[in-house]
Amino acid sequence: MLYTAALALEFAALVRLRRAEPELRGAFRLPVGVRALVALAALPILLLIAGVTLEVQSRAIGLPGVLVAVALAALGPPLYAGLLARRARLEPRRAP
Repeated sequence: MLYTAALALEFAALVRLRRAEPELRGAFRLPVGVRALVALAALPILLLIAGVTLEVQSRAIGLPGVLVAVALAALGPPLYAGLLARRARLEPRRAP
């Protein structure tokens, strides 16, 4: 789930860049328009939704497993921010 979420962010950045800089050329430019690019980016998202739906219906892990995975994923950014704040408090101030 985390990998697919990261992939979705990459696709969102790709679509935004294509809209902001439509003439930008690169080594791996997809020769399609913005609508086709959005359709291609939607495919992994749809697979994630299908996978989560099937997992919720599963008897092996089911909804509790999905909820734990989502809770752990949501807990990551606040923990990271807290660790950065803690590190900033503990490091001695450096003179410029």
